Amino acid sequence: MKFISRLVSTLFGNAAGILAAWYVIPGFNLENPGILEIAVLAGALTVLNIFVKPVLKLLFGPLLLLTLGLGIIVINAFLLFLLDTWSENLTIEGVLPFAFGALVISAANILIHLFVK
Repeated sequence: MKFISRLVSTLFGNAAGILAAWYVIPGFNLENPGILEIAVLAGALTVLNIFVKPVLKLLFGPLLLLTLGLGIIVINAFLLFLLDTWSENLTIEGVLPFAFGALVISAANILIHLFVK
């Protein structure tokens, strides 16, 4: 039960983060910002966070230790890159929108998880 509530909160956090990044960050573009498109993007990002992110954290563990955890921004930006290449509705132009998008989505997830506990 706890896994399902965490999964749903992560899904809502990703959706809120994608919307916030779209509103705030120039270069972070959504082609058709409807509810269904946001839900599909949030679902795909949630799947990437569940399956790909742990593998990347394992591979880049020493880098994460050396940067005191700030390397996770690079991993999150890479996950956004994967989402950008997979999706036709999301277009991210430039390196800074990837990094800032990763920060905004992470902040949205942190806020959602603080209230769900």
